[in-house]
Amino acid sequence: MPSVEPGIGDFGELEARLEQLGWNDLMSERETALLEKSLTQVAGAPVAIVMAAGEQPAAPIRHQLQAVAWVSADLETGLLQGLARTAERVLYQASRYYLAANLHLDVVQRNYQELQQQHAQLQASEARYRELSEQLEERVQAQVAQIEDRQRRLYASEKLNAVGRLGAGVAHEINNPIGFIRSNLNSARDYLGTFSELSKRLRTLPGGEELARELDLDFVVPDFQDLIDESIDGSARVAAIVSALRRFAGTDESGVSSVCINELLQGVWAVAEGSLGDMTVNWALDESIPTVEVDRAGISQAFYNLMENASLAAERPVGLAVATEGHEQGVRVRIRDDGDGMAPEVLARAFDPFYTTRSVGAGTGLGLSVCRDTIRAHGGGIEISSEPGSGTDVSVWLPGNPSAGDS
Repeated sequence: MPSVEPGIGDFGELEARLEQLGWNDLMSERETALLEKSLTQVAGAPVAIVMAAGEQPAAPIRHQLQAVAWVSADLETGLLQGLARTAERVLYQASRYYLAANLHLDVVQRNYQELQQQHAQLQASEARYRELSEQLEERVQAQVAQIEDRQRRLYASEKLNAVGRLGAGVAHEINNPIGFIRSNLNSARDYLGTFSELSKRLRTLPGGEELARELDLDFVVPDFQDLIDESIDGSARVAAIVSALRRFAGTDESGVSSVCINELLQGVWAVAEGSLGDMTVNWALDESIPTVEVDRAGISQAFYNLMENASLAAERPVGLAVATEGHEQGVRVRIRDDGDGMAPEVLARAFDPFYTTRSVGAGTGLGLSVCRDTIRAHGGGIEISSEPGSGTDVSVWLPGNPSAGDS
């Protein structure tokens, strides 16, 4: 059998090495002689294995599609080819042995080297473990504090989820009756044309003009038209708020979905507008930005928190500027208020959980912390810049939807 070569390498390298080997690399002289003897017995005539075809009839012995030797004998072609195939099978087994033996040796050598490295690493880490054991109490205390912090975050998150579910339920309960109301108001507006025609015909009857003045139809009919129009506009506004609330709560879409950030921001404002005082918003939305893959409810809550923080930036009514633009990694949203701004020490702790400058009981101090964690969970980022008397500028970026860029 062929000799084993140390350090051949991995399986791919061995396969490549096999392609370069010849008959004498894989078969020893003794093995070649034994094979010639066996083939002679089978053929009933002298058979030789030669490295080059001569004048005597010969059939090639192939290895890796290359002729590496020839079976030479004074035999007919068919029998010679059969003997050559037999020799190829023997050669194939020899190559498999070569491959397995070298691969085994290589694995053993690598395992030995790995064991040496692991032993050295264990020795090197022993001192480190002694040092870590001395710091165990401090680390345990840090872990306990972290667990308590996460428990508080989880509690706050569950509260937000509960509020979202409550909002979704309220929106659902309002949605059905508001549909009936809008339908009935539209029908009433249609019927109003009949009443107007009735009023006109009444005036043509004897005493009809006097009766119309007595009933004040000249005022009642157009005023009723105005009331109906105002009611229809109001019900449409309620329906829009309900729709925005459903989107905000994420009831229409579960999990991550492709979202237009402009529509999401306007939906959040539709929900927040009534609860954030007299704050005004100046929109500068880029309609060419790509969609983003987000959890609608989570991102809506994050932007709601940012708008709510902006509304509390001063004792006076605050103006808000909301802008979107394309970003090298997706979409950027900028929310800037003209409030009182933040002092450097307050800005430095803006994202700290449970840190708040509001009075006790007036805030949880989790708004910006939840925003940052939610945005980071989506692969994005958030930055805040602020100076006392100059307002606050919040910049959020979210990765774009790859499929939107390809379309």
